[in-house]
Amino acid sequence: MLRFAVLVAALAAGARAQLCAQSSVDAAGKSGMALLQYALDTGTWEKLAKEKNLDPYEPNETFEISIPCKYFGSTFCGAQASKCKKSKVKMTLKDILGLASLHVDKLEATEVHPTDGTCSYSESGNLDAAAINCGYEGVGDAEVSLPAGKQIQVDVRNMELRVQCRNTVLNKSWWETPFKSSKVTCTMGSGAQADANLNFCAATCNESLLSSSFSHAAFSDFTFSNYDDTLQCDASGVPSDVSDKLMEAVESAIIGMFDKPVQDILNKMLDKELKGGFPTKCEAPASPQ
Repeated sequence: MLRFAVLVAALAAGARAQLCAQSSVDAAGKSGMALLQYALDTGTWEKLAKEKNLDPYEPNETFEISIPCKYFGSTFCGAQASKCKKSKVKMTLKDILGLASLHVDKLEATEVHPTDGTCSYSESGNLDAAAINCGYEGVGDAEVSLPAGKQIQVDVRNMELRVQCRNTVLNKSWWETPFKSSKVTCTMGSGAQADANLNFCAATCNESLLSSSFSHAAFSDFTFSNYDDTLQCDASGVPSDVSDKLMEAVESAIIGMFDKPVQDILNKMLDKELKGGFPTKCEAPASPQ
């Protein structure tokens, strides 16, 4: 289950929304989350990923991830009459393919508060002052998953597994690099879910509690879970006698590296779309002729 801290505030250049009753913003928050989820799940998510060249995503970024010694380190040091103190993997994330397939299963406001239209998360708004009614902020829950039949592929280059062993008898510690691979390919299949926080700003439009326009939304603390049975990695040059333990170490490091790039991609998609108002721009109705 994806938990996220949600901040929603109406915003308009040089204007303030009225402070609405609690019952009003409760209804606005509920309908606003439903509108946002519907918009993302009816093509917008996939469309944005393709248009902004975020699927495939090609960060070409190097990471160094600490992993538990139980993944290969203990076995490696034990063979040298020593114990594993630390274990880490250094790798370059070349690209991620398939993020457009992520599905927002649930967005639900659980606590909502009225505001006067001041947004803590965005310096400028996209809402017409004459159209703003209620500003609101709150917290909520959500679920994001990879649907059946879909997968995310991760391409990693220049991976090194580093292990620090310690011999207590000799009172000596040292680092070794028991494994290097020029290329690692990992696939995450359906069943994987993610948890995150989400900050966002919105307002109701034209005195309708069923119409909200968002000017900002951003994930934080994005973390995949339930991936153990869905993640499979293949690395070049893996010794057959240590393959299982070694690949457990690789998969642990991949997940540790994976969350932030995915969060960054999703935020880039949201940020671009929300600059114009989302799902629709909040505008005052046309004056009667």
